[in-house]
Amino acid sequence: MPTIHSERSYVFHFRAGEVLEEPPHIHVEGEKGNMKVWIPSLEVAYSDLPNSEEKKILRIVKLHIEKIMEVWWDCENKTK
Repeated sequence: MPTIHSERSYVFHFRAGEVLEEPPHIHVEGEKGNMKVWIPSLEVAYSDLPNSEEKKILRIVKLHIEKIMEVWWDCENKTK
């Protein structure tokens, strides 16, 4: 489960086994809950966070989307 980024109380990661099973996405874990975001659309797949927290997280994901995708594709290439 590579950690891609951490900021504030959030940890951004994905599960290495998912790279061949699902489209690109990022999991976010925080003190107030969890969220899953599809990349690059920034569509929320799942969230139990308050709306205000979702907006903060989506801004962070958007800011780091290139880094997230780079790690995703690198992991996918290693998994094949």
